[in-house]
Amino acid sequence: MEVFELEAKILSKKNYHWGKESALAPVDLALGWGRMADPKIIDQIEVSQANRWYKLRIKDHPPIPMREIQSHSANMHMIPANEEALKSLVRLKEGMNIKLSGHLVWVSGKKVGNGRVLSRERTQAMGHVKSSSSNQSNRLNRR
Repeated sequence: MEVFELEAKILSKKNYHWGKESALAPVDLALGWGRMADPKIIDQIEVSQANRWYKLRIKDHPPIPMREIQSHSANMHMIPANEEALKSLVRLKEGMNIKLSGHLVWVSGKKVGNGRVLSRERTQAMGHVKSSSSNQSNRLNRR
């Protein structure tokens, strides 16, 4: 297990109460760090979460390069170490600045499905960028 620490802004939060993964990781946090934690930047980006993915929708033109948006944001499936950590996760709100510390883990099994190893280089992680010329918006779906 690799040690993981991050200071970030919560761009979106989604609680899960159903599905096999929810018992292990009941909260997903869409996080931004660096300039992706700057209110002037994130005010120009809509963030939503569903089905363990997050989506970024850029209102007009990207306020910073798309590569930086990709490398400085992520959807993280939070696995609380104990009941106290779970309570802390439940209390978190969108817009809060937080400091995370813990471990990157690989999870697999019949009751939880298969996990994925996360890359520190976010552009190597799962996801893709789609541009829509009809409404001049950019969307980024990342898991």
